[in-house]
Amino acid sequence: MTLFRILRRVAFEQGLNPVIAAVLGGLVLLTALVYPFIWQRKQHRAGFESSPTLSFWLGLVRYGIAFDLAMFGVQKWFGLQASNPLALLDEPFSSFNGEALSWAYFGYSYPFLFVIGAFQVFGSLFLVFGRTRLLGVFVLMPVMVNICLMNFFYHFEVGEQVHALILLVGLLFLLLQDYRRLAALFFGNEGNFAAGWTSNVVLKNMGRFSVLYIPFLLILLFFNLPKRNPLLDGKYQVGRLWMNEELIDHTDCRDSLLSRVYFDKGNQCVFEYNSQGRRLFGKYGFDRLTQGLHIVWHYPREVHDTLDARVVSTPGGLGLAGSMGHIAIRMELKKL
Repeated sequence: MTLFRILRRVAFEQGLNPVIAAVLGGLVLLTALVYPFIWQRKQHRAGFESSPTLSFWLGLVRYGIAFDLAMFGVQKWFGLQASNPLALLDEPFSSFNGEALSWAYFGYSYPFLFVIGAFQVFGSLFLVFGRTRLLGVFVLMPVMVNICLMNFFYHFEVGEQVHALILLVGLLFLLLQDYRRLAALFFGNEGNFAAGWTSNVVLKNMGRFSVLYIPFLLILLFFNLPKRNPLLDGKYQVGRLWMNEELIDHTDCRDSLLSRVYFDKGNQCVFEYNSQGRRLFGKYGFDRLTQGLHIVWHYPREVHDTLDARVVSTPGGLGLAGSMGHIAIRMELKKL
């Protein structure tokens, strides 16, 4: 994966055929799949831990992972990662896919990106030296776990997800070479000088688990949780619109024409008039019995007309009929 990624990038930068990168990467992969059987046949009498062949390949795995991650780190330093076109950054936030959203966030601060690159570079440097290899694994592991989670949950390309997962598995493999030492360090009882406040095991465990159940209780009892209305919640495109019983042409691009409606968590509501710069922000109340909707606007401050309407469910969204100030208003909303 390391060889394939770097050769493919070089081919792209130089305008060369990427087939060479695929062929060389395939040969390395084939070697990795076949050689272990040849090695085990030759070394069946020698223990794995004492085999110089194993030491060589462990060193090569460390170097391959270190080289790849160092390359990623240096790319961040030179601005070759986490960059989006300027035109894309001016697009609406909701139009970004997960990958573009991630790069927009991380690319906002070059110093932050530089620090992440430094963790990758110096962690890789630690990894290639025998005495600091475990330190290198500890530095790189959180970085790779975060990258794998981000790649998966933000829907990066499958190839990127697989690549990151291979690097993480490689680091886990290197970590497990020191399993006994790590188990003794993290799960041993040596050096436990904590004074016990009680000898009752149940009470001790209740005290320990309080770091979880107390936050849950505090939030559930005292915090106002963001509630969503299952009937209204969502983003809607305004279809047909009547004002004072006059049908408004929906192709009209006047900035005074209502185009989108948002019903958000916490009973927040936004009316958009053909532009993100022309929006009314308010809070709504909804009566389930009468299907009545009441919206009070809080921004802009000069808007004082409240909206009172009746809500009707439709196959593609909602229908509203009521009044806003002195204007009778009726609309069909299509859910997006």
